[in-house]
Amino acid sequence: MKRILAMALSMTLLLGTGASGESTEEIAMRLFEYINNRDYDAAHAMLDASVSSMMTAKQLGEAWESVMSVFGSVNEYEIEQIDGLNAALLCRHKGGNTRFTCTFNEAGKVLTFRIVPVYDVGSPLYLELPEGATEKNIKLTLSKGVQLNAQFLLPVNYNSDTPAVVFVQGSGPSDMDETVGPYKPFRDMAYALCEAGMASIRYDKVSYSHPGLFVDLENMTIDFEVVSPALKALEAVKAEGFENIYLLGHSLGGMTAPYIMSQSQNGFKGGIIMAGSPRKLWEIMYDQNIAILTAQGGVGDDVKAGLDAQTEKAREVLAMTREQAKGMTDTILGMPAYYLWSLDRHDAAALALENGLPLLILQGEADFQISLNADFQAWKSALGENDDLFTFISYPGLNHLFMPAREGYGIDRAGEAYTVPSIVDKNVTDDICEWINAAQVGK
Repeated sequence: MKRILAMALSMTLLLGTGASGESTEEIAMRLFEYINNRDYDAAHAMLDASVSSMMTAKQLGEAWESVMSVFGSVNEYEIEQIDGLNAALLCRHKGGNTRFTCTFNEAGKVLTFRIVPVYDVGSPLYLELPEGATEKNIKLTLSKGVQLNAQFLLPVNYNSDTPAVVFVQGSGPSDMDETVGPYKPFRDMAYALCEAGMASIRYDKVSYSHPGLFVDLENMTIDFEVVSPALKALEAVKAEGFENIYLLGHSLGGMTAPYIMSQSQNGFKGGIIMAGSPRKLWEIMYDQNIAILTAQGGVGDDVKAGLDAQTEKAREVLAMTREQAKGMTDTILGMPAYYLWSLDRHDAAALALENGLPLLILQGEADFQISLNADFQAWKSALGENDDLFTFISYPGLNHLFMPAREGYGIDRAGEAYTVPSIVDKNVTDDICEWINAAQVGK
């Protein structure tokens, strides 16, 4: 069961190490060699105290074996990048490549460890910076002095009446372009909007810039990871002199868009939800796990019972108080219980209605992560017929990134589905620009 979930959730793990006087490269190599040699007790002995309760040596072994079952044994490996307290190793397996990354604290303890597939791709396709546009780099400062890299993209001859868009990424560590393999969907859209005379701001996620912060339970919330940075970006846009500001959220950013807007003190004129959902995250993750297992040959009774038990636990957590949820050390479908509580306690559709702000809700019809029938339709059912406030558009043949889907590659081959270079479909960015311009006229 844990092996299946590890694969379904992109094989994201938490680990630690405890050597002093070693370089970043030496610690990373030692940790990987323990794991690759199946010395899981030695690897587990390197756990930082703050995360030692989150994974046993046996669970660590199960997760690594799940990687090996897909990619085969490791033929060779090498350091790919060292950046301060962050390390990345490229691992060449018998059946493909993976990237092994880990992050340390100042004491030399490894705080995070991830394994993600690496697929060979062609040359990326990127839009050109619009002529005369200005890229302005700034820092967003969150609580406790945490800073994020951010960038304004400013069109020619902009003024206070120029529409400005705040981009909010999906789940997991993500840079300001929302880079996934050869794709940079947020950069694509920012450039397209700029070409149409609209400004925007993009920023790196906290989990991308400061992954070690999420060992602290206080930080393991949707408010710290997603909402606070979005509101800081809004403040920066206002300080730049813009008055007509829109939120664009993708995936998790789309799910949380109504909540972010509700916390903005009327700072947003409206929002664009791309591949978001009003459903609970645990419901979506349950469906994704079932879809993966079905595509791989079927869902056994024991596995189904395990998934059902996880969803029942999710319901129990949602009924808890903040302090009760914070006291939970369990994970639910691979997610920390407190994080899940912080997100799923908000009713996205109810907040959208309460906000009373216009929303453009977009969906790729070939998206296997957020469903046209279950999620896009859920928005329609919950928000009802109100053409003045809510606009719904779906796109045949487009995937979760609103790019052409790779035929024949479903959720069970998710990594390979995102390997053909492409850009966000022009129909999508045209519709966004048209909707914003219409909202400007009716403001």
